[in-house]
Parts: sequence; C-alpha cells; structure tokens
Amino acid sequence: MTWTAVTTRRTRYVLGPGFLSGAEVGSGEAGLDPATGGTVLVLSSTDAGADSWAEGTRHNVGQEFEVVLKSRVLAAQRSNAVVTDGA
Repeated sequence: MTWTAVTTRRTRYVLGPGFLSGAEVGSGEAGLDPATGGTVLVLSSTDAGADSWAEGTRHNVGQEFEVVLKSRVLAAQRSNAVVTDGA
C-alpha cells in the first residue's frame, strides 16, 4: 500500500495516540509538489500497516491525522473516507 500526503501550512498540533507505527511503514520519500510548492510525502506500508491504516481511517473519518517523525509533524491530512486500497 502506498499513500501520499501534502502539506503547505504551519500549524501547532495536539497529538493523540497513533494508529500506525514506524514498524508498519516500509519506506518513505519526500519532495516538493511543483503545482503548489508544498511538501509531498509518499509512504509505503507493510501488510500489517495497510490493515492499521484501514482501521485508523475507519475510526477517524472526517478527522485530521498527522504523519509524525521524531516528534515533528511532516504532513497533516483529513480522512474523508475509509482507505482500504492505499488511495
């Protein structure tokens, strides 16, 4: 499973418990979106990570989630639907 997150804003976050651990992320790449100038983060997960992602989005539809690495928010997105296919 692969997904992409884009962020262009600077915001302070209050972080709650996560639903995907670093052990469930297979790989990741960061770059710039040429259209917006924002950061693009592309992550691939393990099979267990895909299951955790589906479960996490199932319980958080309409909520914002953050991608955090070493206490730094790399991206923030809103979950508009349950994501079971990586899209």
